[in-house]
Amino acid sequence: MIASRRYRREHLLAQVSSLYYLDGRSQESIAKRFRISRSKVSRLLCAARKAGIARITVTSPPGVLATLEVELEARFKLREVRVVPLTSGGSPEMDRRKLGIAAAADFARTVKDGHAIGIVGGALLASMIDAVPPMVRTGVRVVQGAGWEHAPTERTLMGLVWDLASRIHAAALMLPVPSVPGSEAMRRGLEADRIDPRQPADRRLVTAKPRAGALARVADMKRQPGARRHVELGAGGAQAAH
Repeated sequence: MIASRRYRREHLLAQVSSLYYLDGRSQESIAKRFRISRSKVSRLLCAARKAGIARITVTSPPGVLATLEVELEARFKLREVRVVPLTSGGSPEMDRRKLGIAAAADFARTVKDGHAIGIVGGALLASMIDAVPPMVRTGVRVVQGAGWEHAPTERTLMGLVWDLASRIHAAALMLPVPSVPGSEAMRRGLEADRIDPRQPADRRLVTAKPRAGALARVADMKRQPGARRHVELGAGGAQAAH
């Protein structure tokens, strides 16, 4: 009698598991078939997994370290972790490209309408921007960050802001603030990266090393009620806030 009852239960567990996992039936439809509640179906599926009748296997594709990512998230209480495996002895350019592709995928998945995206220069950031697929977002702003500037490439921060904004159809906002270059080459690049030189001198703000004139104009803008404090790049070129 006990063996017969056990057999019937295991048979039921196998039937419910097959319908749910193999046939893709919903718990509600399974409940109607066996004339039991939906909560009972859920308990049967849990029992089937514990008994080893139903086994769920997750196989990560090559290059995806999902188990390690979940462990790192739990251990350090992080919202999300992405681990990108790199080839031993690979070139820095190839490593940056792989990291950029992974970062671009996460960026495309997480950026939403109305977001403000602040960026600062760098070769790795440039690799991500190059890998971002074209998309359309509403009300998104890409804002130039301020601070340390160091990039082994010739691409300037203004160029990176404009490139990303163009890819996602966002507004590019250039902040009239100084940056600190990490090299002589970067300093020269920043000094050469001026806003549209066709604008009158009193309407142009240069993102380069600190200059008293630029800082004075920023201070004047802050004292003016309702003054705009950024530079917008559009199809017609750059226009400084004034």
